[in-house]
Parts: sequence; structure tokens; C-alpha cells
Amino acid sequence: MIDIFVTWATENETFDPQKHLQKELIPLRLEIGEEEGQIPYARMIIANEKNFNLNPKDLPYVFIALKYQGKVSLLFKGCLVKIPKVLKGEVLELEFLAEPLNFNKELRKIANQKSQEEGAWDQLFYKQSLEENPHLILEGAPELFFVNRTSLKVSTTGLLKGHKTINISKNYWYDSLQCRFIYQPLDAIKVTLSAEWIEKIEGYVNFTLFLRKKLNRGVLSTLTGEGFKEGWWKSGQLLGQSGYWIEDSHLEEINPPYTGALGLYPVLSKSFWVSPEDPLMKCKKPWKFRIKRSWFRPKLILGWRLGQRRREKISFSIKHKHQLFYSGKHYDRLLNIKLQNICADDPLASTRDSFFNYDRGRASVYYGMKMALAHLVASARCLEVKFEGDFFDLLDITTDHMVRLDDPRLPGGSLQGKVKSYRLILDGKRGIRKAHVVLGVSVGINKSWMKTHPVSLSTIFVDQGYCSTEYLETTTTPQWKNHDFYYDSWHQQKPTSHPLKGNIAPEEILEQWNIENLADEQNRYLQRNQYPQRHSLKKVMEEVSTRVSFRLKPLMTQSVLEHNITIDHVQPWSSIQQIHLR
Repeated sequence: MIDIFVTWATENETFDPQKHLQKELIPLRLEIGEEEGQIPYARMIIANEKNFNLNPKDLPYVFIALKYQGKVSLLFKGCLVKIPKVLKGEVLELEFLAEPLNFNKELRKIANQKSQEEGAWDQLFYKQSLEENPHLILEGAPELFFVNRTSLKVSTTGLLKGHKTINISKNYWYDSLQCRFIYQPLDAIKVTLSAEWIEKIEGYVNFTLFLRKKLNRGVLSTLTGEGFKEGWWKSGQLLGQSGYWIEDSHLEEINPPYTGALGLYPVLSKSFWVSPEDPLMKCKKPWKFRIKRSWFRPKLILGWRLGQRRREKISFSIKHKHQLFYSGKHYDRLLNIKLQNICADDPLASTRDSFFNYDRGRASVYYGMKMALAHLVASARCLEVKFEGDFFDLLDITTDHMVRLDDPRLPGGSLQGKVKSYRLILDGKRGIRKAHVVLGVSVGINKSWMKTHPVSLSTIFVDQGYCSTEYLETTTTPQWKNHDFYYDSWHQQKPTSHPLKGNIAPEEILEQWNIENLADEQNRYLQRNQYPQRHSLKKVMEEVSTRVSFRLKPLMTQSVLEHNITIDHVQPWSSIQQIHLR
């Protein structure tokens, strides 16, 4: 005789046979099932009695247990879906889910733990974060979330291998066995990763030597020294919105050595007549006047900055070996993935002309290969095997189980498969007690389980003359081992550089330059406009003040600079062999 016990409980309550073997609900029919990656469920049909109170204790969970041949087994723990699944006359169909109240919190916890493993997570592939969508952690792994239907513990389980194994030889119904291919496995997967960013290109232009070469003996002489100093550029000054600024600027006022009769560094201007009507001079009659001559040694360094849009793509293709014969058509999958906001994740990316040639970019390639692996694993599991057996023989099965099934009708006499779904059914009215199981079987050719090799994140390619401390030149030995992926070369051209790079010469950005009204020219102008021609010395000097001016070329960018990389000679990959087809 089979006794089924349904007892209400709290979430954290532990099953106790002394306490929980009570028939608070009496099922006429019970079905417990699960599909991989989903929450296990229990469905029961009970009598729709008059004045029936479904949950008199107002507790959120139930324990479902049974007693058979003196042995007690816990089948399920779950919470009630409030609205009955079926309301039909004399019966109600209730549904329970084995979902912990903190389910999303547990998912995020597992996702965060896995993200700490090398190569297990790359935020650049997704717009959402793990906090927003913890399921994203499984995009780069051949795994699914798993909830234990009796303990409610949340974990992960593999697509090909579970944490537990059941060996089945005679304890299934012989005529129930069915095998079919549900799709054609992939023959190859082709992945293209693209990154876009704004490269911040900046540098400096040292005008100091350029200016000094244009001046007599490298120094500037003026009769309007105070005004010239006031108008000289200041360090940190922005030159409008041109992208130029003054990085360093200084006027060193000097006292030239006395040269006697040579007169190389005169300290005063030549004499000129000043009007008695000059409002500033206050002289009663015309008189000869001389102005102090100032000498400066200039220093001027400009900075410049522009933003160049860049797009870089890296592509690789992985062939997939399996046991199925060629069907007349190749089945390939294309993954085109645009990485998200790379500069926020790697601030140095904005200063470089390449992304995938540096450590952060190579880590994204590594993750892209893991994502490709997950697609190939799912593709290899194309054989679906169904069978039925006695309820009690398969009582403990979950989607975290591997099943080894022996049958002489199978190729090689046996197979291994991962449980994709199951249903455990008890129906007293119809006398049904059975288990229905669906397996996913890999048709790969590898004899052993995949092993993860250490990953070398060193660069594989660099053009001669394009080396930096972060590049290594190509060798003939494969340097990248990524699960069972091996490759030995990247095929690419040197990224196109912007014409301006680093420190440049003044001539590269100058459209026009001018040095006007040095001291000698000022002196000549004063003499031409002296008394009696003019009566205001100040106005005359304002007309001939010393000026240094430049017209700079606009900082132009190209629309977008593109760079393509291809990873060649990726070794073909295969999943585990779980059935011998040929």
C-alpha cells in the first residue's frame, strides 16, 4: 500500500517524519516533474469538498512524502500557486513550485561567485548587469540553473553531465524506449566580436625653439614690454573650442650684457620728439624722449587633443566534429556580438588604436570562445532518448542526473545521457505509477570529458616595428589554450593611425604665423609720427604694439578608422561521445 502525505510547513522548516507524516491534503492524482533550467513542480488533484479550506494554517510551503513498504521518502517541497490550475466540478487541480522565497537572491549569489572565475564573465557582452539578470552568467558556460525539489537548494548543472549518476539496465520498460534526432548538430560556429570607441589622441607642440629661431639671437625686444607681458598666453589657457590649449607658457625678462660700441642690446630706444600738447607728458615745449627697451626670452608649448572614432573586429571560426554523416547541407551558426561601452570598463582603451591586441580585449576573445563552446555543447546534444519505468525505481531522479542505459538494441549496447526532463506520476483511480524520463545525448567523438587548460593571455601577433611592451611577436608554438581550442596566429594589418600622433613639429599644425612690431620697427614708426606730426605718444604706441600671432590648422578626424583581425588555424572541437554511432 502506498500512503501519500501532504503537510503544510514554513520555508526554513526541515522535514521530520515524526512531525510531517500527516494527510492535510489527500491527492487523488499526483504528478511531480521538472524540465532542465526550470523550477520543479508538483500537481495534485484533490476532491472539491463543500466548505473546503485549502490552507487553514496559512503556511506557504508543503512537504509531499510517501510511505511504501515501510520506507518513508520525501518527494517534494514547494509553495502553492494561489489560483487552482483546474476547477472542474468535483475536483481541484493544485500546482506547487519548488521555489525558495529568496530565489532571485540565490541566483545572483551564484552568478557573482562564478563571475570571479577566470574567463567566466565579461560585462562587455551585455547591456544588463548580473545584478539585473543573473541568468547571463550561463551564456558563456554549458550549464543551467538547478533547484533541488526537496531541499530547495539552488546550484548549477551541466548540459552534458550532472553531479549524480543512475545506472539502468533492466529497471525500465523495454517497449517504452524511443530514440530520435531532434536537430542536426552544428558543423561550425563563426564568431565576430566588434568594439567601437573614441580614441583620445593628444600631444604637444613646442613652439619655443621655433620662436627663438625667428628672433634676433633668440630674444624678443619691444618698447611696449608691460603690454606685451599682459597679452602673452597663460599656462592652462584654452584656445576656444579648437582642441588646443596652452600647456606651458613663460616670458623670461632678461638684462642683456653691455656691448659698448657694438650696440647689440640697447637698453633705450632712439630719441624722438614729444609734443608739448601731449596730455601725459606735461611738457611746456617740445623735447626729445627715449623709451625703455625690454628684452624677453619666450617659452611656449601647446597641447592638443582630438577624438577619433574607431571600430575593430575580430573573427574566428571553429569546426565541430561529430558522429553524424553529412546530410547534404552544412549547418553553421553566426554570432555577431558588439561589445558594450569598452572605455568605461577599461579607461586605457580610449588612449589606444587597438582593443583586441591588449589584455582586456584578449580576455573578451577568451570569453567569446567560451560562449562558442556553450553553443557547440548544446548543438552536440541532438539525440533525444525517452523511456518509462516504475515510479519507485526512478523515485530520486532529477535534472542533475546522468543516466547510463544498457540495451542491446542501442549502437554499442549502451549510452549515457543527461536528464532533460522527467515526470513521476501516481494515479490511484487508474492504477498508474510510472516515471517518464527524457535524456539528451551527445554525439561527439571525444572519449573523455573536456579539460580546461591554463590560459595564456599573451598577445600572439605584432607587425615588425609595431611593438610595445604589451606585444609579443608570433612564434610557431600555439600560445593560446582555451578549453579544447588551440590556435597559433592572428592575421591582421597594423591599425591605421591618425596623421597626428604624440609630439609634433610646429610646421605640422601651423597655417600662418606672424611676429609684428619688434622694437626696431616701433622705433621707426615713432620717428615717422613724432612731433609735429602727432601729439599723443600713447595713441602712437597703441598702433604699433608688439604682437605674436598664430593661425592653427583645425584638428580634423576621419569618419571612422576600421581594423579587422582574423584568428587562423583554430583546431576543430568535439563534445564528449555518449553513444557510439560509428
